[in-house]
Amino acid sequence: MINSKIIHEIQPDFMQEYYKGYTLQIDYDYLKKCYRDIDKIYFRQPDDYINKIILEKILEIIRFYNTDSHDDIRINSYIKMLVFLLLENLSCKKRNVIETKHKNMIVEILRFIDENDDEYLTVSKISQKFNISEGYVRKLFKENLNMTLKQYINQATFNHIKSSKSKSA
Repeated sequence: MINSKIIHEIQPDFMQEYYKGYTLQIDYDYLKKCYRDIDKIYFRQPDDYINKIILEKILEIIRFYNTDSHDDIRINSYIKMLVFLLLENLSCKKRNVIETKHKNMIVEILRFIDENDDEYLTVSKISQKFNISEGYVRKLFKENLNMTLKQYINQATFNHIKSSKSKSA
């Protein structure tokens, strides 16, 4: 899973009662260091062959996790191999890459929403905060993130509630 701030869901095949698997979260900054154009691609689902290789690498990482201090080097090499496998076999160019002039504005709005996810945020409040029209902020989200601003606000609120519940449990 890439740090995309999108809710991910895994569905079992129609023949399976449940889905069992591993997830390895790779930090966005780490990926950016490995491949500076990471924002211009996405990864498609692997076929069985690539899936098997990825699983083997993840199991190796799990095996060496919290062992001898020299195993950090080995773990890093497996993670870099995973990144290579993803880039080499599963990367696809995004069709609509956010234009640089819009990217900074979008990043600031996303940061504001995430930092204020405990408040009731509206399109109007956000457009006033950033001194832009409601129509423009809606257009930025729809064209560049393929979701509405309201969808993103709802997702951020959901994540905040989910996080609060897990902290209190």
